[in-house]
Amino acid sequence: MKVILLVSGYEYTMTGNYRTTDLNYSVARVGTELTNYLTKKGFNVIHNTTYHDYPAYSGSYDRSLETLQSLLVDNDAQIVIDLHRDAVGSSNTYAPTVKINDQYAAQLMFVIGTDGGRTRSPELESKLKISNKSTRKSK
Repeated sequence: MKVILLVSGYEYTMTGNYRTTDLNYSVARVGTELTNYLTKKGFNVIHNTTYHDYPAYSGSYDRSLETLQSLLVDNDAQIVIDLHRDAVGSSNTYAPTVKINDQYAAQLMFVIGTDGGRTRSPELESKLKISNKSTRKSK
């Protein structure tokens, strides 16, 4: 069985200063829904909701990397999903949502790791296939 490691400890909400520590109103909830969906499809999902940007944004990516490296020591994950929400404020020219049947939904974007651009990842082709298939299915 494929193991998917899902990290979603970046906490935001659409009210106040765009932050919350309530896991029901943050990107962690999206991670929970994704975990439920993937589990029903037969995947073993490890969903980590460690706060990485609280109480400060500064250093959040470093803290996320530490969490991920720690989780990978104990888990043989074939796929890692580091889930974020776009933290743009209000704007008339950019909206990270799409309207589907009179309801708004977040857009999906895959960023495929390539070893920092230094080398071509041996798994790049399979990663691209997964992201392309997921994008097609989400339309």
